[in-house]
Amino acid sequence: MQLPFREEYRNAASEFMKHKSPGKIKRKYRRSPHIESIMRHITGQVEVKASEIPPSDDEWFKITEDAEYWPAYLELLNDPERKNMQGPAVSIDISTTNILNRLFDPESIEENQSNQRYGMVVGYVQSGKTAHYTGLIAKAADSGYKLIVVLSGLYNDLREQTQARLCKELTGVLEDPKGCDLSDVVYSRPWHHPTQPGIGKDFHEMAEYRNLSMITDKRPTLVVTKKNKSPLQALIEWVMGLSPSERAKIPLLLIDDECDYASLNTNAPKPGDTMERDPNRINALLREFLSLFENRAYIGYTASPFANVFIHPDGDGTRFKTLYPRDFVISLPPPSGYQGFASLFPTEGEHKGPIRIVPERDQEKLNSPNLEADIVRTLTDDPYADPTADMDEYPQLKKAFASYVISGSIRTLRGQGDKHHSMLIHTKHTKKSMKPIQKLVASASTVWRESLKRRDPNVLHGHHLDVYEYIMNYYIDEYCREIDNPPPWEQVHEGIRIFFRKGIRVLEINSDTSANSKRDENQLIHELNYDQYKEGSNVIAIGGNRLSRGLTLEGLCVSYFIRRSTEPKADTMMQMGRWFGYRSGYTDLIRIFTTASLNEQFDLIRQMEEFLRSEIDRLEAAGKTPDDF
Repeated sequence: MQLPFREEYRNAASEFMKHKSPGKIKRKYRRSPHIESIMRHITGQVEVKASEIPPSDDEWFKITEDAEYWPAYLELLNDPERKNMQGPAVSIDISTTNILNRLFDPESIEENQSNQRYGMVVGYVQSGKTAHYTGLIAKAADSGYKLIVVLSGLYNDLREQTQARLCKELTGVLEDPKGCDLSDVVYSRPWHHPTQPGIGKDFHEMAEYRNLSMITDKRPTLVVTKKNKSPLQALIEWVMGLSPSERAKIPLLLIDDECDYASLNTNAPKPGDTMERDPNRINALLREFLSLFENRAYIGYTASPFANVFIHPDGDGTRFKTLYPRDFVISLPPPSGYQGFASLFPTEGEHKGPIRIVPERDQEKLNSPNLEADIVRTLTDDPYADPTADMDEYPQLKKAFASYVISGSIRTLRGQGDKHHSMLIHTKHTKKSMKPIQKLVASASTVWRESLKRRDPNVLHGHHLDVYEYIMNYYIDEYCREIDNPPPWEQVHEGIRIFFRKGIRVLEINSDTSANSKRDENQLIHELNYDQYKEGSNVIAIGGNRLSRGLTLEGLCVSYFIRRSTEPKADTMMQMGRWFGYRSGYTDLIRIFTTASLNEQFDLIRQMEEFLRSEIDRLEAAGKTPDDF
């Protein structure tokens, strides 16, 4: 009987660890249908390797006959019908092994011994950091790490998204509508889950589902929680139920996702400041929790490490060790097919790119009139606004909506009609209702559907005919010269009819997390859940902060981003760019509508990112350490 990939890989990898002979493995498994994938991982062939500081020769990590979590996850990554990440899987394999070798071997812990590692992994926005640390967690659990904590943002929706993904792709307790899960795998040591997917299932809300035996038996424990006071305090109180000697036997791995956000001590003393300062609350609780474990590993993941490299490595006058990545910094290369700054914000003289400028009044001219960006921002917070559905007052927003509809049609014609298709509208940072914008777009969606649902345009008249002619002319002018193999308008029109029949969900996503809005917040998470739509969902997400960090908009194709920032921070601006990532089959359809000033800011951030990564490369070449930043 043919063994599944995970078992053949585990056997071959454990054998290779002993004799290091690829030839022997190739001969022994030559009849296996998995031989190409097995050899790809054993030989570790990748085009671009990660940059690493400092250099390291430690190689304690091994694939053993008992390994089960990493082989299962690797099988998922290599399965073309499920995850289909065969190229990136090799890069994930190599870089996670390198990271693990920089930590401590949990099987070598001795009494009265302390092992502490602090590191940082620098990726790209929306580049697959979750897939990467899922692989790292799987290898860590196979190696003997007992308690694994993932800190995932500030909000329920991001925590739920991360928890659900790990439950599908790592622990296998949750099924994915499209089959991208490990629910068919039976582990000999199933995971403990003191947190679960869904609202009200964070750590501090699940007291009845946890006990201390979870972290003292042979099974690994996975906690996915928010960077908030309540869950962090609950974690501290929970592990304090064990004695110091008991905690000393528990190897901890803490993954801090978006470690540049909320984790930093923003109250650290400035140079020359002699006054003691208490760290901000989340930073203090995080450091206190880490201090409870003599054998601990902290790894921060971020795409914007600009602030992290300025944490004081030796201390900030407070009680516990800082989160500075004193032991290592690893900069991951951009994966194949990834769209980042280089392609979305090309330098001057390169191709046009996806940027379309939204007019904005000149801030330096006192009497300059408000233009579209200013008008839309004002509309955002006006509870009495009753915008018309024709969008004529907002021509670039109208073009953005047309781009969303047209790109949805073309994706349908390209065989992607069952995929998620999203649009982002981000106008400003506000806790007030964005109902006017939501109403405007929802009304336009209804009118346009009526205008475009008939095959014969000759039966149209009045406003419906105007809409039909507008979108037809916009397609001809904007897309026929810009995209690959543009289909004739008649086919695009038929695709639009199919697209509208599927429906468009226009969602208002508010950053107000007060107690009064909790019910709406929970409903929001329920509505944005892409997993409920097995045939794909068309979504227009309208919001502010809630959409600016970590939360993934599946199939994001069009963005209308005009949020003004008087003092823009590079890390915050980068994270707001939800348009970065993988857009297989529709990279030519991406459109970003933004202001000229924001476009300039993004260009400056691109230069800063390139400089920081070049610094990591320089320090690696010179054999330096993170202290040399």
